[in-house]
Amino acid sequence: TINLGTVDYTKSAADALYRGVHLGYSNYDNTRVSPSHALNPAYFDWLMKNRFNLVYLWAGIYDAFKSNGMYDEIAKRGVIFNYGGTAGFEFLPPDGSSDFPEPYFTTHPEYYSLQPNNEYHKPRGGDPPAQPDRMVLNYRNPAAITEVARNIKKFLAANPLVKLVQWYDYPYEGEANFASADPMSSRYTLKENYIYGVNEIAKQVNADYPRVRIELFLYGNFMSRPESVTSLDRGVLLEQANRERSVGKSDGSGFIGTSWESNLYDWTNATGRDAIIYDHVQANYGSMW
Repeated sequence: TINLGTVDYTKSAADALYRGVHLGYSNYDNTRVSPSHALNPAYFDWLMKNRFNLVYLWAGIYDAFKSNGMYDEIAKRGVIFNYGGTAGFEFLPPDGSSDFPEPYFTTHPEYYSLQPNNEYHKPRGGDPPAQPDRMVLNYRNPAAITEVARNIKKFLAANPLVKLVQWYDYPYEGEANFASADPMSSRYTLKENYIYGVNEIAKQVNADYPRVRIELFLYGNFMSRPESVTSLDRGVLLEQANRERSVGKSDGSGFIGTSWESNLYDWTNATGRDAIIYDHVQANYGSMW
C-alpha cells in the first residue's frame, strides 16, 4: 500500500495568461455543425479540468451560445470569452445590427474605405465558403476609430466575461481587398494602416477597460513587423497564427528555432506586448483549433 497523504496542487497563477480553444462549428468542407452539439457540456468539462481558461467564438457562435444555454455552461466553469472574427462588421455594421442599429454606411460612408473611383466601398459580409471583404474601414479616420471603440465598450459593458476581442481584417490571397485610397491612408502601407487602426482602437478601449485586450492578428501577408512599428498600446495583445507549421512534436521542433519563433520574438521585443499563438489543429467536432 502506498500512502500519498494530502496532495495540494493549488497554484498562485496559471502557467499562461490565456490557454484557449476556438469553437467555430464548421467541418473541413465549411458545412456547419450545430452549436447545440450534444458533446458541448462534456467538452467544456474537459477544457476546465485541463486548465483551459478561454473559449474563442466567432460572433455568430457567441450569439447562438447566448440563446441555447451554452454561454451559461461555459461561464459557470470559470472560463472567459474571446469574441471576434471579422470585427469590423460586428462593431461598425454597414446596415446596422441588433447590437448597433445605426446603418453606418448610410449615415457615415466616410468611415469606410475610399476607392480609386472616389466612391466609398460598402462592405460585403460572407459565411464560408464565401469570405467577407477585407480592409474595408478607413483606419486613418479618427471619427471611425472613435465610433468603433465606443461600440466595443458598449458591448463589453453588456458582456463582462469577454476579455479579448480579436480584430481579424487581413486580406489574403483570393479574397477581396478594398483598402482605402484616401490621401492619408495612401501615405502608408496596407499593413501600417491596419496596425495603426487596431492600436488606436485598443488605446481607447483600454482607457475604460484596462483588463480587456484587442488582438492584433498576425497572419499571412500581415505576419511580419514593419520597421516603422516600434511600440504598441498596452491594450494590444499580439496573436500570431502559425497555420502552416508542424505542431505537436515532443522536442518542440515545431516552433523552437523556426521562422515562427523569430518573428514572434521580433514583435514582442520591439513592442513590449504580450503574445498568444493561434495554431490550426482542426478536429471533427466544433472545429477545435
